[in-house]
Amino acid sequence: MESMYLIAILPPPDISARVHLIRQECAEAFGTLASLRPPVHMTLAAPLRMDSSREQNLVTNLERACNQSPFNVELENFGGFENVAVFIDVKKTAALTRLRKEIVSNLPVKAPSGPFHPHFTIAYRDIAEVYPLIMGRFKRRKFFASFVSSGFTLLKHDGRAWQRFHEFSFLAGPKQLSLESLFA
Repeated sequence: MESMYLIAILPPPDISARVHLIRQECAEAFGTLASLRPPVHMTLAAPLRMDSSREQNLVTNLERACNQSPFNVELENFGGFENVAVFIDVKKTAALTRLRKEIVSNLPVKAPSGPFHPHFTIAYRDIAEVYPLIMGRFKRRKFFASFVSSGFTLLKHDGRAWQRFHEFSFLAGPKQLSLESLFA
């Protein structure tokens, strides 16, 4: 049976709550309800469809992308893809770009690809008519949050909603050696 999968970074609960409040504000003011369905996330690879019998292969391949240290993710201000999406921008770092490249290169199926513009969506799909109004409200508004990403999540769509399917953790980073540990 074919299923849909999404690979994303999920922020910690406090940041997720802040972003979700903005999504709710946007939905109430402009009727953009589609963005309220998925969990707050930053997509690392476009959603992909594949036979669920290949799930273990997908998990095994994605584990190859975990060979890096945790890194900082900075959300700053708002942006948009004209008439398509409004989002909170994410600073594109070398670590984030490397992670995305590792993930995309290790997918067992060809996923839709395009330029990588990391962000947290606050409105999409049902925004074409209200896009200018939403951008008018948010383009000058300031927003900042940061967190350390220690991994990423594979989500699976159950036919109604995205569900966490597998969590991937990065390496803890290099260990500090002490004189005591060298001679113990």
